[in-house]
Amino acid sequence: MEKIREIVQFNIIHETNSEPREQHYHQNLDLLYVLEGTVDVVLDDKEYHLLPEDVILINSNKRHKFENSGNLLAVRFAIDYYLLSQTVGTTQILFLCNSVIDKNSAPENANVAIVPAIVIVAIFNLSIIRCCTF
Repeated sequence: MEKIREIVQFNIIHETNSEPREQHYHQNLDLLYVLEGTVDVVLDDKEYHLLPEDVILINSNKRHKFENSGNLLAVRFAIDYYLLSQTVGTTQILFLCNSVIDKNSAPENANVAIVPAIVIVAIFNLSIIRCCTF
């Protein structure tokens, strides 16, 4: 029987206590969307404080860790780098999605649309993947 790999895995994160985590990296991309609570994301040497409705995408092989405030509800999409690179026909994949640093140019509620857009593009295997910065 052939094993089927999914291009996107979806996880709900609900944590009521803050646990220290080590920085790590992996090939797959992580998209984190905060629903309730706050979380500090350390990406390489920079720290970003995410609030509800913030979104950040961690690119492939980027060193990162998450530290929550003790009460977090978020959605995490893990995007399979290998399948994504096969779909778009290149290994040169870089997304610029971070609502914390792009807030000043954001139209109201723009970050609400970004999560479904990325997931829909990945699921339907479109040949061009775009992620809007906002």
